[in-house]
Amino acid sequence: MSVYSAIVGGGLTLLGVAWTIRKGDEDRKKDREQLEQDRKKEEINKAKPFFTYRLEDKYLKKLSKSNGFCYFPTVNSNNVHFQARIINSNKCSIKLSRILIDNKWYKSRGVSLLLERDECIIFFNLDEKVINKTTKNQTNKNICYVVLEILDMYDNPYYYCLTYNKFDNQGEVYYSLLECEEIKQPKQEKTNE
Repeated sequence: MSVYSAIVGGGLTLLGVAWTIRKGDEDRKKDREQLEQDRKKEEINKAKPFFTYRLEDKYLKKLSKSNGFCYFPTVNSNNVHFQARIINSNKCSIKLSRILIDNKWYKSRGVSLLLERDECIIFFNLDEKVINKTTKNQTNKNICYVVLEILDMYDNPYYYCLTYNKFDNQGEVYYSLLECEEIKQPKQEKTNE
């Protein structure tokens, strides 16, 4: 009987040791996965776009050599001008991807990649009918809203509502960026490539 008890006791001890080893392996695997997820989140947070903008109080007909130029070709080119000077931070590179106007996406042309500390002017034109659609629910008809999509260096999209204010410079009407606010992804309707 003592031999039998020793065998059973030894077997239970081995089962306990095996269970402890297996549990330790599972715990280490979960810890590694959690650390990897935390590292990925941290990398994404480091790559999140962080930029500023500058209000331009006059229509920019000429660009200085230090500025890039990002154009969003929209429906008509012979009407009201929209402009904004975007200044990237020293955090990471960003890409100006698309702009949403009246439920239609327009891809960028020209300089769309902004390196660290880079700046460029984004520019597009709209006709009065489209402007009236984007301002129809607004009390102030001099304000117009569009959505800018920016990609980080991992191609994760971020969306910003651009608020434009109307200026009239000696008969030349244009809109300049007044405010920029991050928003959730808007509904995707149509794409004009």
